[in-house]
Amino acid sequence: MTFSEFNLTARSLASRALSTCCGSSLWLEEMLSRRPYANLMELHDAAEQIWQRLDRTDWLEAFSRCPRIGDHALGPWSRQEQASVVNALESIKATLRGLNAEYELRFGWIFIISASGKSAEDIQGSLASRTTNSDERELQITSEELAKIMHIRLDKLFDCE
Repeated sequence: MTFSEFNLTARSLASRALSTCCGSSLWLEEMLSRRPYANLMELHDAAEQIWQRLDRTDWLEAFSRCPRIGDHALGPWSRQEQASVVNALESIKATLRGLNAEYELRFGWIFIISASGKSAEDIQGSLASRTTNSDERELQITSEELAKIMHIRLDKLFDCE
């Protein structure tokens, strides 16, 4: 989809496209209500402004719609972003599964990291160290990581990468 097509397409099609970038229904509705966008920078600015105004409930909704690191049922963008984990040794994948379970038990949401360009070992280290954070600190970090992913996917949506 081109940027121009996004601005002009039916709301349902634009919604489907944007939902691949962020799983918060409030974020999605606000993004759609601001169409048309003058350019991609304006769209990114709106995405960030809206994301920062969301509350814990909205962020948790978005977190819940993300695949786990190393999940077998990854979509094409997630598979690309998590390539180092997808292609990692089984021992690393097993460690990540265990750490993921520990993290989810600790915080109540899945571990999220902008995995693009990171090795499986880097991701594993981040997962292990972030498990020691306070709930509020980890909520903020997870929100920041998902915002990074959102911006990467907005670029992918419009073939900017």
